[in-house]
Amino acid sequence: MPKLSLSRSLGIPARTVVANWYQGAGHVWSELYLPPYGWVPVDTSGAQLVQNGLKGQIAEEKVLDFMKPRGIPTRDPSWLFGHLYPNRLEVFVGPNVVFQGKALGSGRTFQMMQPAGKDAAPEGIVFEGLSKTTVSAGFFLFDAESGDAQKARDRADEELATAYLSAKVDDRAIAGFKKTLARKPKDAQTLFHLGNAYVDLKKWPEAAGTFRLALAGEGGGSVRRTLDTWSHILLGMCLDAQAQRQEAIKEYQAALAIGADFSGSIATAKNLLEKPFDPEEQK
Repeated sequence: MPKLSLSRSLGIPARTVVANWYQGAGHVWSELYLPPYGWVPVDTSGAQLVQNGLKGQIAEEKVLDFMKPRGIPTRDPSWLFGHLYPNRLEVFVGPNVVFQGKALGSGRTFQMMQPAGKDAAPEGIVFEGLSKTTVSAGFFLFDAESGDAQKARDRADEELATAYLSAKVDDRAIAGFKKTLARKPKDAQTLFHLGNAYVDLKKWPEAAGTFRLALAGEGGGSVRRTLDTWSHILLGMCLDAQAQRQEAIKEYQAALAIGADFSGSIATAKNLLEKPFDPEEQK
């Protein structure tokens, strides 16, 4: 938030406060540390809203709809320097809050956490525990879709699938990729990612079939040659894992024929031609 950065540049301690209203969506404002008073709230966004005569001022009815459920007693915007809405639930104060995960054996530092509340779409997306890798995504739904909770859940599953794959949360990754494939059944990149999730789970036949579909799939754009190279390599590894060595060799040779060297693909294919992939050595 710009006002926080400006305050800190002047030597004034400043922090954010995140809250939910009793009615309506959540909000974020600033607090400044002013001795001897302590942390003093300052909400410039709310002050702009209740000020009369501003360019683009919203209708009076909407201003009152904002003020009344939050307990704002006055149209004086200066009231919001040092005062706060009585009807609020503060859920996050200050940046860099650390959560310790017992199962993970380490902590995660959050700069800010925004409450969901009844206005979130969808309600009730649940993330249980902390993963070793950060899982995040963002998206927007507009028009009629903005109030469709199931549409938002499906979109969240799709958008998070690649992040879940990186974090080795493979069951959620697979569910997300399958939702994307329900819309785009021949999407090569999604099929490639789904194959990787099956490899993580050592589901070799499922992975092999998915990589074949990826090679026959559509799209991929500028990364298509790289995608095909690694699809051949990973398909070969799946075949090696199923003791189909001659078929695996063909896939490694096909990868080398494409000639796209990304993340060591050529060296990997050459090594696998010399020594079969051993699933027992996979970490």
